[in-house]
Amino acid sequence: MRHLVVYAMLTGLILLQGCTPPPPVDPQPPAPILAPPSQEVQAEGGPVMAIVNGEAIYMKQLHEALIRGQGVGMGQQLIVTAIVKQEAAKRNATIDDKDLEFEHQRMLADTFSSVDEPQQRERLLAQFLQEKQMPRLTWDMAVERNALLRKMVLPDLKVSDEMLQAELTETYGRRVQVRHIEVESLNEAQRMLDMLRDGADFIELAQKHSKNPSAANGGILPPISAASDIPPALRQVALAMVRPGELSAPVKLGYAFHILRLEKVVPAKDVALEDVRESLDAAVRQKIATGAQQRLLIELMRNASYEYVDPLMKELDAADRNKLR
Repeated sequence: MRHLVVYAMLTGLILLQGCTPPPPVDPQPPAPILAPPSQEVQAEGGPVMAIVNGEAIYMKQLHEALIRGQGVGMGQQLIVTAIVKQEAAKRNATIDDKDLEFEHQRMLADTFSSVDEPQQRERLLAQFLQEKQMPRLTWDMAVERNALLRKMVLPDLKVSDEMLQAELTETYGRRVQVRHIEVESLNEAQRMLDMLRDGADFIELAQKHSKNPSAANGGILPPISAASDIPPALRQVALAMVRPGELSAPVKLGYAFHILRLEKVVPAKDVALEDVRESLDAAVRQKIATGAQQRLLIELMRNASYEYVDPLMKELDAADRNKLR
């Protein structure tokens, strides 16, 4: 079952990309052989997918190719989705289009956190799926599962006054927005800083040299407050900056080094907790729901039982399990 849990938590399912056959030499391609309406072409080997120069390609050949190329990953996705749907049915938890859209946007925001513009996130998603050779169906299935999991965990979440106070600080406290460049060495960070002090364009340097995913968006980060859940060293340096355009010294985080530039300061607002308690409570619940979703999913996977019946899927699943040992 650990094997299935691993699949449930991964999104980078790699699918094989098909090859386009070469164009025919004859400029006048032969007329396609069509089956009568609503009928399958049958032959000794079973249903026929296509006939090429008089030779049949059977549906079972297509089926095996698709299973070998995509079967284990997609099979796991279908199993995980079925387990979540079964639990949702037991709890009478249902979702609608609004829930699906909310979860889609939340997942986009989590996946591409450095980008604020929704249309750009959609473009990045399409690019991501293409690079990983993942079908859009994989993303849509994850959206549906997460929406159901969220609906199941929300009623049981507990929100403390400390959580509300942190959310108040995050939402209404002083915030700064910075761009950053992430590089692998102190020497490289110092070189970036020297170039910036000599007048180099920060956005261009970030796009060209930064190792962080935010490089595609010129290194911009979401607004940072005293309650932001980011590495403390980065938060401390960012909040200490006061003048737009100000550059930081190199900041070491793990094995990487960062150069920050302050873009803008958002002053704190004078808001009383009791005046915004309801909206803060809803915001906190949505945030902590993500961790609760993951815990519920792991629990469901550990308690579920499944068995492949298809011989080819059994073979491929066994081979995949051996790779994890």
